[in-house]
Amino acid sequence: MTISNFWAEVTLVESQTLVLVPHPLNDPTEFGSLQDLFCISRREGYLGGLRLLQATCKKFYQFCSKRGIALTKQNFTLKYDTNIPRQVGLAGSSAIVSATLKCLMKFYNITDNDLPKPIRANFILSVETDELFITAGLQDRVVQVYEGLVYMDFSKKLMDEQGYGNYASMDMSNLPPFWLAYLSDPSDSGRIHSNIRQRWLSGASSSLTLCV
Repeated sequence: MTISNFWAEVTLVESQTLVLVPHPLNDPTEFGSLQDLFCISRREGYLGGLRLLQATCKKFYQFCSKRGIALTKQNFTLKYDTNIPRQVGLAGSSAIVSATLKCLMKFYNITDNDLPKPIRANFILSVETDELFITAGLQDRVVQVYEGLVYMDFSKKLMDEQGYGNYASMDMSNLPPFWLAYLSDPSDSGRIHSNIRQRWLSGASSSLTLCV
């Protein structure tokens, strides 16, 4: 399910040239001192959100070209903001990609018929895995596309036959309250996830515990 407390926002406005605006915190290029550089790099890492905007734009153009979708020759300026905590497994990277894709679709009048929701989730995943080599799965991308509470069936037969699972929106009105806990100074979630696919392919099992 999506969590309304945390968000990623991407703003797109038409401009003469195509501009990707760095985020002042997540994409710093200027520091007050070497100590500031150390502290910011330790907390935020080396790779900010600008690469996510660029990879999404590249993949979007590639997708439309392959599908024969003509894009108007308009340029734009993209900038982003987010309050999603980093490196705690709350899908901050894919949220920025999802928001960027929504902006591009609206700007170029791409409809759900051109890019249906199940394919959109696959697209967002491919931006991260194919372009940026981020270890990721479909769950976060599906729920960001559908929003709310979503049932997902990723059975091998479905994935082999149609290329995506079965997804259904569910009623959230009867859900109990949830507590969400995370570390303020976490390790790199990508490193933790890096061998999960290999473990799954080798037959290992894993579990997720939710405390209500």
